[in-house]
Amino acid sequence: PQIEFVDLGLSVKWGNANLGATNGNTAESWYGNYYAWGEIETKNDYSRSNYKFGASRPFSKYDSDGKTVLESVDDVATVTNPALRMPTKAELEELFSLPNKWVENYNSISGLNGRVFTGINGNTMFIPAAGYYYGSDIHDVGSNCNLWSSSLISSTHSLAYSLYFYSGSIHMFNGDRYNGFSVRPVC
Repeated sequence: PQIEFVDLGLSVKWGNANLGATNGNTAESWYGNYYAWGEIETKNDYSRSNYKFGASRPFSKYDSDGKTVLESVDDVATVTNPALRMPTKAELEELFSLPNKWVENYNSISGLNGRVFTGINGNTMFIPAAGYYYGSDIHDVGSNCNLWSSSLISSTHSLAYSLYFYSGSIHMFNGDRYNGFSVRPVC
């Protein structure tokens, strides 16, 4: 399905779904795909040993080369559709500064938990608690969410910024680049 966009009155418009989501009648259909930071394909194992840019520092890209934001060839949202891209750290911070609340069984779908964000113009957007992949195991489905940004943490290079939330909190998180997180595109 084609992603539609929600205008929350922010600097960018947000996709109404995670990449790969179908917005069907089950919680799983809302979660979408999981990606390592800078990778454009899904996989069965999100481990350091099979990370696209290497298992340890220095990484082959986005390390000593001075690059701190994903190039379009490594941005899964842009590769999927040239009009899309992953949000920056600043855009994720702008999103989580909006009023938001934890909801359970969103759209009356059992187990579909997440957060509803209310824009400064009154429009709303739901992001599911899709959990994350570490190695070949998925963790915390229904209880938390990690959304990748396109921004690298330049002081460490092995971590990138993500938006993290669960029922009690929402904040920026420093995610290991090889973990499988959700991607919510912007335009």
